[in-house]
Amino acid sequence: MIRQLGILLMSACCVAGCDFTFGSSTEGDRGELEFGYAGDALFECLFGCEADAPILVGATATVVVDDDLPDESFTVHVPSWVSHDYEEIFECELTLADGSTTSRTVEHGEPCRPEEHRSAVRLISLRATEEGIFPVEVLLDGEILDSIDIEAREHDSFAVRDAETGLVADRVALSLGGRETLDPVFYDAEGRELYYDDIDGYWSADDEELVTVDNDADWGLGGSAEVEVIARAAGSTVLRFAGPDGEWAAVPVVVH
Repeated sequence: MIRQLGILLMSACCVAGCDFTFGSSTEGDRGELEFGYAGDALFECLFGCEADAPILVGATATVVVDDDLPDESFTVHVPSWVSHDYEEIFECELTLADGSTTSRTVEHGEPCRPEEHRSAVRLISLRATEEGIFPVEVLLDGEILDSIDIEAREHDSFAVRDAETGLVADRVALSLGGRETLDPVFYDAEGRELYYDDIDGYWSADDEELVTVDNDADWGLGGSAEVEVIARAAGSTVLRFAGPDGEWAAVPVVVH
């Protein structure tokens, strides 16, 4: 699933002329595993980013675990102030005569056929409720196999990124009748972009006679908080993004 998404993103990137990092990861503290953020085109990486950027407090960040132990099943431990979901997907892959591959999902412990290769995809979804550095520990048979420290930070500033061009701005300018699909970008007090994959949020406009918003927009490369903004009349208004606990950000909009 991740590889298929990456191929689609890479194709779109080639058309748009984007500059992304492919397949980066961070070695665990014990050197047994590799950890990477799931990645998306808006965070400028595909097939995974190094897990070295701070994550956004209140949002969900997905960490991919890479290993050479496809027959093993892991568990994950994090502090109580970080909620998490852990998913393991085991597959049996077959290389066809033309060089392409096909795969089928199997249960843990279910053997693959002799001609197949076994693999595992491991995804950890994290959501920190406060700032701080916390360990993500991966356990095998109840013992820590490897771990990585991740920092969660509150956002200090905000911008929007055009989902099609990748350009970031602190305001939106539209031509009458025009439309743009936008994705929120959050920065800490040091100006560093905070990573996230999923966020519960809702967009609105102060003057919906000037612009209307579509919270169900999905251009295909951004996160869950994408919005399509449509210019209906000339003038100025404000576009607001409400997060899980109230308004998180506002950005001015001008329609010419």
